[in-house]
Amino acid sequence: IEHTLTQVLLHIMHIPVILLIVITILGKENEDAKLFVFHTAVLNLILGIVWEISWFLPETSTISNVIIWVKDICINASVNSIFPLAFTRFLFLYFPHVYKRFFSKKSIFFSLLVYDIVFSGLYFISENFNICLFIISVTFIMLVGTIICSSLVFRNIHSMMLMIDKDSTTQLSTFSDLRRA
Repeated sequence: IEHTLTQVLLHIMHIPVILLIVITILGKENEDAKLFVFHTAVLNLILGIVWEISWFLPETSTISNVIIWVKDICINASVNSIFPLAFTRFLFLYFPHVYKRFFSKKSIFFSLLVYDIVFSGLYFISENFNICLFIISVTFIMLVGTIICSSLVFRNIHSMMLMIDKDSTTQLSTFSDLRRA
């Protein structure tokens, strides 16, 4: 059942990922958070395509080993791609001056590219030098960091919504912006 269910879910995964990519490209909002969502969606699409290819190749071929290696790198890249979104939203809400100083549209693209290269390199080093505990530790730290940053972002947005809810003079657009966030 795992084999069949995995194939079905794999095919279904492409629909929301492609939809997310289209929404981020065609969306009217001109926010930098779209770049992070786009980044995660593209990495997941690449992972899905590589995974689809790996289902159809014989396991004994040389190219199959390369595809498995690329699939493992894509899994790590897509799993760790949510951290930059959570971290930058945390910086944007708690330290806006630091965020504005270090992040522009050009620097976001460059930093995401460097981020992916660094994590792919870490995974490559971990696999080739057989230090799996290292990449597990890094991934765990990224997971904890993502949970902490996301929790603090939700906490801040919730407190802002409560503050706006109590203040009747605040404009309705600010409240809808917070709900959207």
